[in-house]
Amino acid sequence: MPSAWQIHNAKSTNWRSTDALENLHLNTNVPKPSHLEPKTALVLIRAAAINARDMMVVTHDPIYPGKHMEELSLCADGAGEVEAVGEGSEWKFGERVILRPNAWDTEQSQPSMEPMRGKGAGHEQGTLKQYAVLVRAHEVF
Repeated sequence: MPSAWQIHNAKSTNWRSTDALENLHLNTNVPKPSHLEPKTALVLIRAAAINARDMMVVTHDPIYPGKHMEELSLCADGAGEVEAVGEGSEWKFGERVILRPNAWDTEQSQPSMEPMRGKGAGHEQGTLKQYAVLVRAHEVF
């Protein structure tokens, strides 16, 4: 069964302290997504990066305000491989992707500055897990 690091019973602590990581727990019972919406891709996450913003989210620091959902997986950055695609997806099985806070691209794509909901905060699951279902930035609107 896939796993995910998630915020659990988060208490407010100093985001600069490693004590903030106590607000995370490893959920080893996360179902692997089996149904993909059109134009989405299932990505096997190979790497994720915890940045300062993620520490602010996990500690509910007012520097990065917002109500974050319970059981949220942190992190907006990562890398992985496309494992499955929904109908009409421009991605292909096996394609390697880079996941960034506001977009994700293959090695052939040009970087995009199009705005979208940031992963790993609010109600958007992040990359600190084994699998993510994602859409292209321009299709989120």
